[in-house]
Amino acid sequence: MNVTSCLGCDPNLSNTARPLVGWVLENPGRGTLSLILTCLFTSFLCTWVVLHPRVYKRPLFRRLHKIVLFFKTIIAPESIAVEGIQDWISARKMRRNCAEFTGGRFKLLHAFYINMLALRYRTLKGERVLWPNQYTWLLEQRLIDWDDHALWGLSEENIRDKSNADGATKLLALAQVSWFVAQCMMRGAHGMPLSQLESLTFSYIPLFATAYCFWWFKPKDIEHPSVVDLPYMLPHQKTTFELMTVSSAFDNEGTRAQASLWSIWHLTPRVFEKEAEDEAIKDARQNVVSEVERTTTWGESQERTIPREMEQSSALRDVDPERTAEELDRRSPS
Repeated sequence: MNVTSCLGCDPNLSNTARPLVGWVLENPGRGTLSLILTCLFTSFLCTWVVLHPRVYKRPLFRRLHKIVLFFKTIIAPESIAVEGIQDWISARKMRRNCAEFTGGRFKLLHAFYINMLALRYRTLKGERVLWPNQYTWLLEQRLIDWDDHALWGLSEENIRDKSNADGATKLLALAQVSWFVAQCMMRGAHGMPLSQLESLTFSYIPLFATAYCFWWFKPKDIEHPSVVDLPYMLPHQKTTFELMTVSSAFDNEGTRAQASLWSIWHLTPRVFEKEAEDEAIKDARQNVVSEVERTTTWGESQERTIPREMEQSSALRDVDPERTAEELDRRSPS
């Protein structure tokens, strides 16, 4: 292994003329080991702090899901920023839809809590996720009242108490990121290059900051969901309610798919995806109905046209050519 020192390196050399440097021992400047540890620590701290995983009933699933989410974020950091934006948009839409029925007391905190699958209802087989569109529908149908939201585990005090956001860890991450960014900027200002690892770590920070800003009001590391009993519903209401289910993969009713560890890899389904799918199915059905109506109309028109043509053909067959010629001769002037 090539062991050299960077003390004799001339910072004024251009990138093309600068010699390649292998492992650099620790020195008053900086060594390879400290560079690697700084980048890894910054990446780990930012990623671990920014993650806001969904809620699982099983502790094993909850821990494994966060680990999987951590590695997915390291591999594709832009995905966490996109997920943060989608969460924020969904939460804002839910707050807007629920405002009329809650007197404006439904906040982003409540919307984020429901969107992260933290609200569930009991069934004969176990528990199911209460999706945001289902909760909004219950409010619209006056089947539940916002004044009873504390009984559903939706009080701000209860949600904040369940949230495990660590202020000390956030402060440490902020200090580490600030120091790392300042160090990179100072090296750039003095014409000193950044290593590829430093550039990669630096590129993560804006994406993590974007996700964290959009998740500012989202609870973190909720361990136990709120489980409630649904109000009484008429049969047609029950059918409508169940048709609004976005996915059954995260329910806890003992099915093989729900017990599989593969669910920890799945992205959290979104209500807007369900709405788009329902709209596509509706359009397809409408197209089929329109096609059937056009076919029926064409068939009826054909049925009316064919007898008329048959009558005309029959009348032509009944004409005697010789008699017709004699009639024309008599009518013609002499």
